[in-house]
Amino acid sequence: MSNFNYDNIPSELKRYKNWVCWTVDKIPKNPHTGGNAMSNNKSTWGTFAQAEAACSQYGFDGVGFMFTPPYFGVDMDHCLEDTDKVDEFVDTLGSYSEYSRSGTGIHIICKGELPAGARRRGNVEMYDSGRFFIMTGRIYGDLRPIAECSETIKILHNKYLAEAQSTALPKRYEKV
Repeated sequence: MSNFNYDNIPSELKRYKNWVCWTVDKIPKNPHTGGNAMSNNKSTWGTFAQAEAACSQYGFDGVGFMFTPPYFGVDMDHCLEDTDKVDEFVDTLGSYSEYSRSGTGIHIICKGELPAGARRRGNVEMYDSGRFFIMTGRIYGDLRPIAECSETIKILHNKYLAEAQSTALPKRYEKV
């Protein structure tokens, strides 16, 4: 856990019992038993303190946050070369942002509702349930509190995840 700075993780998140541990293969682990955690079974999650303690007890690699409303996460993999795109997301959302475990991606945690539709396209993913983020506490940019982003996420979702609209023109029928 030496590459992580858990002090930077917002205390707002630490108050929830949405914490799991993880292993190098990114499998979520139950902080109570050391077995596998399930994204659809809150009894396999724990407090931040329980997850942190379980890392030492069971030799797990770190802690992760399971998403449930009102929180959602934006995951951008292998994106740091495209600083314009990264900054567009970080600046538009204005919420807590950290480097991913690999150091080649960004996680942004927000409050609010995700628009309906796609959850993944290319290197951009958005989830509010059924997933967890490995938390690093390695801040990208400025340390920001978790922001309410129900409206601003619509802009990014529409631009990067919404289904492409057909641009085909209707066929013309010639008179015979």
